[in-house]
Amino acid sequence: MIQELRYALRVLAKDFGFATVAVLTLAFGIGANTAIFTVVNAVLLRPLPYNQPDRLVSLYLGYSNIPGHGSFSLIRLDQLRSQSRSFSNVAGFCSETFNLTGVDQPEQLRAARVSHDFLQTLGVQPILGRSFLPEEDREGGRPVVLLSYGLWQRRFAGKPGIVGSAITLDATSYTVIGVLPPGLDQPSPRLDLLATNLAGFSRFTRDQIANGGGYINGIARLRPESTLPAAQSEMDVLSRRYLQQNVGKIDAAPNGRLGLEPLQETLVSGIKPALLVLSAAVGALLLIACANVASLLLARATGRRKEFAVRAALGARRRDLMRQLLAESFVLALAGGALGILIAFAGIRLVATSRFLDVPRVQEIQLDWQTLAFTLVASILTGVVFGLIPAFQVSKPDLNSILRESGRGAAGSVNRQRVRTLLVIGQVGVSMLLLIAASLLIRSFIELQRVDPGFDPRNVLTMRVSLPAAKYGTNSQKTIFFRQAAEKLEAIPGVRSASAVLALPLESHVMAPVQVVGAPPLPFNQRPVIYWQSITPDYFQTIGARLVRGRFFTDRDNETAAGAAIVNESFARRFWPAENPLGKRVRVARVELEGEVVGVVADVKTSRIESDSGGELYTPYAQRPWPAMSIAVRTSGDPMAMASVVRKETATLDPELPLTSIRPMEDIVADSYGQRRWTLWLLCMFAAIAISLAAIGIYGLLAYSVEQRRQEMGIRRALGATPRDLISLVLREGLTLTTAGILVGLAGSFALTRALGTLLFHVSPFDPAIFAATALLFVAVALIASYLPARRAIRIDPLIAIRE
Repeated sequence: MIQELRYALRVLAKDFGFATVAVLTLAFGIGANTAIFTVVNAVLLRPLPYNQPDRLVSLYLGYSNIPGHGSFSLIRLDQLRSQSRSFSNVAGFCSETFNLTGVDQPEQLRAARVSHDFLQTLGVQPILGRSFLPEEDREGGRPVVLLSYGLWQRRFAGKPGIVGSAITLDATSYTVIGVLPPGLDQPSPRLDLLATNLAGFSRFTRDQIANGGGYINGIARLRPESTLPAAQSEMDVLSRRYLQQNVGKIDAAPNGRLGLEPLQETLVSGIKPALLVLSAAVGALLLIACANVASLLLARATGRRKEFAVRAALGARRRDLMRQLLAESFVLALAGGALGILIAFAGIRLVATSRFLDVPRVQEIQLDWQTLAFTLVASILTGVVFGLIPAFQVSKPDLNSILRESGRGAAGSVNRQRVRTLLVIGQVGVSMLLLIAASLLIRSFIELQRVDPGFDPRNVLTMRVSLPAAKYGTNSQKTIFFRQAAEKLEAIPGVRSASAVLALPLESHVMAPVQVVGAPPLPFNQRPVIYWQSITPDYFQTIGARLVRGRFFTDRDNETAAGAAIVNESFARRFWPAENPLGKRVRVARVELEGEVVGVVADVKTSRIESDSGGELYTPYAQRPWPAMSIAVRTSGDPMAMASVVRKETATLDPELPLTSIRPMEDIVADSYGQRRWTLWLLCMFAAIAISLAAIGIYGLLAYSVEQRRQEMGIRRALGATPRDLISLVLREGLTLTTAGILVGLAGSFALTRALGTLLFHVSPFDPAIFAATALLFVAVALIASYLPARRAIRIDPLIAIRE
């Protein structure tokens, strides 16, 4: 075998152009598969890095009329921990933010509050220090934190002595009790620290927590003898018991159901459909690459038929010839795999650094032994796949016909032509699948960009600020801060308006139950749920939202004024479909904040650009202050050019108050398209490569066919055939191949495009216009690929062809 490989290297080195084309073709196919496999392996296949990760489940509160997973209350968490028999551990967590002060540069940290047994549930231990104690996980408990490995290295230089020292968070002293292991992405990626005491959640009041406000997500560990269906049955029983024992609590709605699913499924639910589609796409691309190289090898092996005939005449067995051809295939495949690793490395970096992707476990996406093993296996299988076809076809030569130089019309040549024809038809068919999928996503993306978000994102700078309770404990303190912040920012030259909002468009929103005054009263837990926003005056002018009727809030809508509210059009249609909403009154949330509707605004997209806005209600910030708010600043020029000035002016109000997430509103809109754009870009790239390979396949087959039929073409010319006749003959052959491939691709598309359903927006997976346009595009590609061999046919000299 070593001798065969050495000979294969010499043979391929002599035909360097062919070897280069084959290796590059395989490198793209293998490299794309390696890159996507690396992501899929790290995100979907590899078990979570915890103790017995298959026993971990996520807990959530689901509502029959609201999609997605909801949060539940601390009361329900206590019930689960005391009454559940399916779990050995139940832990809760919620997102939190802390302002780190007392250091050179104040910084807002991404954090989470967790129950004391959170790390125990995961099966994780701090690398320094200890975990939380039960007495620390209650109101009035000692304030302690665990630092993430990244924050420990970044802000504290990785000093072991940090354990036991105090840091200032939200103007309160916290003791560092330990450091978390690197790569821990629970309860969410890129956290800076963990704190305990779930009852100390900064965004809910004690009254909201005591009345069943939902802000907690849960994870649990199944007992060894318990199963997922059995645990879900127990959750249903506990949900019914909770409703009976907690009538009137916020999260005790009759349509609510406590659900669970494997933790890994929860983590990958957002990215899984896109990864599966891309996995299928790169697999198809590799098949096309294999077919292309097999066709090239078959044509090349046909040109070496005299060599194989002489070898056979000298005693070479068929398996000897097959081994030689397979050795050449393996050399090409291994070279393609080696180059593919470089392509895969670039692709992996693209995924890991993309700001448009919310990929869980991103720190685990890297080339490792599993990836290299996959590349090696893929290369070997690829070599077998595209090497066996020419090996079988040419390893049994017809010695008499070949050695007499009369083998052009031999049966073996006809069979080889038929095999190459089938390969080209398959290439066109698979390429059609990729092109149709890419076209559907392009059409979907265009439809998505036509959606009116309800605001104007141009020239708007956004940022986030969180007021610590220790310094801003009263409502008046919060209100004064944001009023002064708006005044200072609006005084900056180039700033047209500034305002604050609880949640910016296309970001996570607060949801609350609402009661329309005058409608039949409903128990709190049966009221319809809407999006609730708290805004300062000029918010709608700042983001460019449109007033439909009534008025906007003004400075007169303060804490001493009568309650006021603004609703969006969806809210008005839902609750007053045939009435004028102005003057109507609504109550929102447990605080029973009542306000008169003074205005109606156009719908502004809430969480996702492709989702309906839903009912949304706005109240003046002064009448319901919140500690954490986003600030929006409309400028007359580039918003990022104002970032440093905005930061400086805000610091004059409170130098220890950091601003975070400073970015243009246009970036928020772009991020809402991000994952779709990334998937579309990759799929279009794969489709373009596939079309190119299919076109090369058509060209190569027809060029080979014309060369094999030189005598026939010469005789046709001698008998009076015009150049147009010969061009038509070749084009007809190319169109026949393409038509057959198109029919194969269309049949496969009808079966496979259903998988794209979750990625499409206002586009049918069976859009006839896209199917027809794709078919016409392939016809055009086939005509271009066929024209060059057709031109070669009309240049054949009849006398020379006949004499040959």
